[in-house]
Amino acid sequence: LARSSHRLVRRVRVGLVLSAMAGSRTIQITGGVFVSTTRMWLKKELERFGEVDVCHMGNRDRPEEEPPWVRFKQPRAAEDALAACERGEVLVDGHQLKAAWRAGPKGKGKGG
Repeated sequence: LARSSHRLVRRVRVGLVLSAMAGSRTIQITGGVFVSTTRMWLKKELERFGEVDVCHMGNRDRPEEEPPWVRFKQPRAAEDALAACERGEVLVDGHQLKAAWRAGPKGKGKGG
């Protein structure tokens, strides 16, 4: 009984995360972007999944503090891009791009 209730709680948590991200249009780039990566190249590579609304390179010197992110015009484009990144199908400057859903802006004035 304890195991089945634990599984149910886990499924509910995963379901909540997925439903919270449903309709999201913004992915955060978590790997594969370097100082030499240009905004235009990153945008061009991701536009194959759909129209990009914003491509923000973040803080190139401290990407862990302000990582790059990309907002698509349509949620489906973001979903497709993220799925391709998870499968290792997106390369920028020869490096595999890694991404995750962007949780939201950190602080005032930062869109997402």
